[in-house]
Amino acid sequence: MAMLTLVWLGIVAIAIGALMLVLWYQQQQNIPIAPPTANQIPLKRGFFTLQLGDIVQYEGIDWVVEERLSYEEEGDVWFDYLLQDQDTIRWLSVEEGDRVEICWMETITDLEVSHHPPAQLTYQGLTYRRRESGVALMTKLDSRASHHSVTCHYTDYTASNQHILSVERWNGDVEITVGKQIPASALVLLPGDGHRVYND
Repeated sequence: MAMLTLVWLGIVAIAIGALMLVLWYQQQQNIPIAPPTANQIPLKRGFFTLQLGDIVQYEGIDWVVEERLSYEEEGDVWFDYLLQDQDTIRWLSVEEGDRVEICWMETITDLEVSHHPPAQLTYQGLTYRRRESGVALMTKLDSRASHHSVTCHYTDYTASNQHILSVERWNGDVEITVGKQIPASALVLLPGDGHRVYND
């Protein structure tokens, strides 16, 4: 008789334990998961996601992203970011092909280029040879987050030691930039507040 009582007590204990486990599991399923707070969300930028007001650190200088130009040609997309430090302007060009190509550029005005850029150019002692050319749709993002698209005719040149020269023509204007490829590790990208600093 005592043995039978112990068996029943064991069965009851197991049933109660199983019921408690089921109730605990249901409670866990109904607990809402709180969204991460702003302090928990990592603020990161990549070379293809820079926004107005972000900071690009290069050679000890904090450059502010003041404009973003996107280019699209037959599915290929690349970006130019206008960077500013006080009165100094530079361009950060980012393109992804077999690998990400990053170029540090500046606008020049002392080189004459014909309406149809030639296969070869010489500038400051370097010979640049045409690498590629084409027509892309260029879209400019301004401080009001509005977009303006124009057709851009471009010709890109390369010289020794990873030097780059680019000729762009849109709306009758011609812009020539020159610079060189740099490693991604040379730059530090920091998120800003989404607003331009110098031109608002």
